[in-house]
Amino acid sequence: MPLSEHEQRLLDQIEQALYAEDPKWANTVRISDPRSHYKRRLVKASIGFALGVVVMMVGVVVSGTALIPLGVGGFVVMLAACLWGLSSWKKMNGFGDSAPAAGTATPPGKQARRGNRGSFMERMEERWRRRHDER
Repeated sequence: MPLSEHEQRLLDQIEQALYAEDPKWANTVRISDPRSHYKRRLVKASIGFALGVVVMMVGVVVSGTALIPLGVGGFVVMLAACLWGLSSWKKMNGFGDSAPAAGTATPPGKQARRGNRGSFMERMEERWRRRHDER
């Protein structure tokens, strides 16, 4: 639904006020390519992974049982950074975001491959429709 002229003017005024208040932030928000956002997240995840390795090694190499939780914490930081970076990499490259093509419908009774089935709610809706149609 398109905005009315009044709403569009208000939106333009808000945008101009935000741009005047903090031009650097407004420029960052205006970037149209979301891949740059995911690239930044990937770099931060890499730094977090390296930091986790350092913390884990300090916890393991330095003698004393008091530093074992530090090593475990470093491993947890590494794991979290790895998962964060992997999710950013997937989103940056478009894995898991695409819907199946329009002409690739599966025949009734056949399951689509796992990657092409869509979200959980879409699958549940499809099951509900099939159940209702069979009656």
